[in-house]
Amino acid sequence: MHHAPFCVGSFAHGLEIEFYLGVSAHPDINHRGYSIYKYKTIKLSSTNDGFIDDARYIEASVAFCNQIDLVLERLEHNYAAVNAEEREAKRQRLGNMAKKSTATDNKGPGNGGQRNRGAAGGGGNSNVGARGGGGNADSVRMTLEEANVIRHGSFKPLPSETLHPIRRSIGTRSSVAKANSDNDADEDQSFEPPSWMAHATDAAGQQLFVKVFDIACFGRHEIWMHKLIRRAIRLRNNMQITLQYGELDGRIVKVVWMGECDGCPVLVMKAEQKAERPISTPMQLAKLAQDVATTLAMLHDDIKLVHGDIKPENLIVTENGGDEQPVRVVICDFGSAHPIEDDTEASAPMYPTGGTKGYCAPESDKCDPTPASDVYSLGATLRAIMKARSKH
Repeated sequence: MHHAPFCVGSFAHGLEIEFYLGVSAHPDINHRGYSIYKYKTIKLSSTNDGFIDDARYIEASVAFCNQIDLVLERLEHNYAAVNAEEREAKRQRLGNMAKKSTATDNKGPGNGGQRNRGAAGGGGNSNVGARGGGGNADSVRMTLEEANVIRHGSFKPLPSETLHPIRRSIGTRSSVAKANSDNDADEDQSFEPPSWMAHATDAAGQQLFVKVFDIACFGRHEIWMHKLIRRAIRLRNNMQITLQYGELDGRIVKVVWMGECDGCPVLVMKAEQKAERPISTPMQLAKLAQDVATTLAMLHDDIKLVHGDIKPENLIVTENGGDEQPVRVVICDFGSAHPIEDDTEASAPMYPTGGTKGYCAPESDKCDPTPASDVYSLGATLRAIMKARSKH
């Protein structure tokens, strides 16, 4: 039996959530038109006093989970014609990326060659997946101490992971290497860690995280994303534009220093203190969802940026005073972020690492992430937290 591709979605405004279903409007798989239907509306507050009704919260949670389960079930079906066509297009795209990178690297600055996307601002060339030559702990420590970024003797590297969770990306070194492979498993790749972490403190005793990228292009991408955020905030402040959802400060990780050490990009960030109380009730989970959704709305509408890798590990709960108090969440790791409006200069280091399998939207391995991709990932994240909570 042929199952036509479709999509599901939701729209929240205030304390009211609308649930939608999209079905294919054309039987031909080459025509991707859809008809959208609203099939459910849930008002979280029965009295419009701002207090969320527990029963309606549970009903909305079930509706979200049903949407995610529906998509996951449909993804298990093998659309042979669609998958073959998309895999071939992806291989061609990756092959072109690899050829372009090789051609750019072969052009020296003296020959008029343009700097490779992902290279540092100093004018030298770098390979797409090349590891930095000097990202050792002593070199980074000395650089940060001499710049008075960290206190002398406070730098302590953390144990590194062997592999990151499986990620989806068209820009990683492993994906480029497999661009012309006949193995259909190239959709999912175990991702070699592009960075390592360290603890430190500044002169005032503030706890810091230091993130050092051995794979330079990914580090330059993440630094570029933070620069775009700063630029957008500064522009809106200069123009005295009132932000629709308030200030972003305190909602995303705070970067206190960014630069390079021996060709390795380095990010120094404020270490957020996790709340002692874990998310343990439906009301707390609803407040977490509301806080993260508000931050994503700020990123999407005000900053014009998609995060690209929303998952439990990238959400730091800093405040959780129980059901009667607000839940505050800080979003971290902008290595998979991408501008919504692709108007960056050609030399911008655009090499996102890609979302994590199980949380990223199904279309993320075929195109750049969109605001809808973050909404999907938030839904998958809430589902994962609910499942983890039900086991205890």
